[in-house]
Amino acid sequence: MEDPSSAFNTFGVAPRVYVGMPQAMETGLLTQKSRVYYENLYKFSDHQEIQKLEDELENKIRLMGNSNERIRVRTHEDASENLGRVLGYLNDYLGLIALIALFLASIGAAYLFRSFLQTRFREMAVLMSLGAHRRETFQVVIWQLVLMGTLASMLAMLFSVL
Repeated sequence: MEDPSSAFNTFGVAPRVYVGMPQAMETGLLTQKSRVYYENLYKFSDHQEIQKLEDELENKIRLMGNSNERIRVRTHEDASENLGRVLGYLNDYLGLIALIALFLASIGAAYLFRSFLQTRFREMAVLMSLGAHRRETFQVVIWQLVLMGTLASMLAMLFSVL
């Protein structure tokens, strides 16, 4: 028997067990503290029949009083809305992870550029002592940084496509 509700349930420890009510009562496992879910699954060919049955069941549950708050009527539309909501949460979570990764990568890049500049101070001092202007020496180093950053970005994009 194929369970239509298990298509997106990948977090379960074990598969669901379907047992008839007389057999379940004979086992002695059903007590006051047991966790049991009762489901009735129906297959309809017409959408209007689904809506009609849903309305009828909800009216009957409402007439039974407040003691039946645990009884729910769910359709495939409700299930798809729940799935959409869960996927929205997952999308938000992955977006936050991406922002954190971008932030950490920018911190790493800043430290790399800083260490690159510190290694170039001696060369800049030599160029300035030979008569180069301070602005020209900084422009050379900045152009080297821009070139290396662009090359690294291109390589990262190339590897991300592969």
